[in-house]
Amino acid sequence: MSSSRFARWQASIRQLPQSLRGRLLMAATMFLVLFSLLTALILEAAFASALRSQIELRLQSHIYTLLSVAEEAQPGELYLPAYLRDERFNQLDSGFYAMVLNSEGERIWRSNSVMPRQFPAIAPGKVGEIEIQEIDNEGESFIAASFPVIWEGIGGSEYRYQFVAIESESNYAGPKTVFQQTLWIGMSVLVVVLVFVLTTIMRWGLKPLKAIARAMNSVEKGEASQLVGDFPAELQPMIDNINLFIRSEHAQKKRYADTMANLAHSLKTPLAVLRGATESDADIDKLRRQVHEQVSRMHDIVRYQLHKAVTKGRRPFASIVRVDTVTVPLVDALRKVYRDKHLEINAQVASACRFAGEEGDLTEILGNLMDNACKWSKSRVELQAKPLPDTDAWTEFVISDDGPGIAEEKRLEVLERGKRLDTQVEGQGIGLSVIVELVHAYDGEMHIGTSTWGGAEVKVVLPARNLY
Repeated sequence: MSSSRFARWQASIRQLPQSLRGRLLMAATMFLVLFSLLTALILEAAFASALRSQIELRLQSHIYTLLSVAEEAQPGELYLPAYLRDERFNQLDSGFYAMVLNSEGERIWRSNSVMPRQFPAIAPGKVGEIEIQEIDNEGESFIAASFPVIWEGIGGSEYRYQFVAIESESNYAGPKTVFQQTLWIGMSVLVVVLVFVLTTIMRWGLKPLKAIARAMNSVEKGEASQLVGDFPAELQPMIDNINLFIRSEHAQKKRYADTMANLAHSLKTPLAVLRGATESDADIDKLRRQVHEQVSRMHDIVRYQLHKAVTKGRRPFASIVRVDTVTVPLVDALRKVYRDKHLEINAQVASACRFAGEEGDLTEILGNLMDNACKWSKSRVELQAKPLPDTDAWTEFVISDDGPGIAEEKRLEVLERGKRLDTQVEGQGIGLSVIVELVHAYDGEMHIGTSTWGGAEVKVVLPARNLY
């Protein structure tokens, strides 16, 4: 294809309707026109065939009528009445003609309607079989039925005759023309009516899409926080996912804003300490230690708040992660890290366990919890993962150790959401605070209890599939 032809093809494509309704209407109209055209042609052909069959049957009936009135006047000579019961054969040039020919093809009898015409010779067929053929006479077309017979005359003599009935094709041209006109007018009206009906149906059927567009425009302008309206059941899942995505984006923005506010608030204390240290008369070594402590503290605060800000949490259309693909390498790594402590680190993970979210987030949650368990454990750490009973939407993780555990009065304080770094329980550090935020970001739950060995037991429930 040359570049000019390709350019013309592109231009013709661009001229097609860009709206969904326009495309559907154009496609439906083209289909209706082609379907109606094909249907009309088929009906027209069927009508013409039926009309032709009717003429052939009528000609056969005329042949049998001629046979019924034919009599032998004398040997070798047939007699047929000059007037037939069917008046059309008695009227000049009526379009209905009848003749009887002898064995030489000579006409020995004709109906009165034949008088002004001279039909061409009609080829004889097989004896006892009616043969239909088309003939032309003076520019006009006719349909002829020929029936050769062997007539047993007086004295047992046999004579060959040919009975012929002819009908002008103009006799059915009129009904055919009327049928064609009625058919094409009817089909045209039907196409127009159907196009109008389809346009109305599409306008009504696509109305919810316009409502969605208006709702989206309201969200863009800030007039609404989500898509609101009475939408069809088929579109409701899409609306729910869009609203979930909008809420997720709003939550992310709010998390950024809250993080900045928390960061500013958390840095006030270290900065105040540093200001006080610089204004005091402390010796240089003490000042250096204070500066180092507060800088380290500020570094931890910034790292924690930044981690909170970038936490993705639960999102629409999250990827589904097999839990064992995370736990197997994690357990192997911890066994190597804590090889000197001779810990027994095991993981029991059901094959059906899944996590709906980022693989890195699951690794961070389980990694931090198991690392804390290994730090405080005396000899053993165990991870169990299984789907929650009666549902496949959530996965429960249980991390147990035989360490000193966490005092009951401190457990709620450790799990308090949004707890700042400077008020964290000693010994848990910033890692557990990040895990709490991450679990809540996935709409999950986290509980601290006592293991069967007397140590800490941390239960975490996380989504296993997308709920929307």
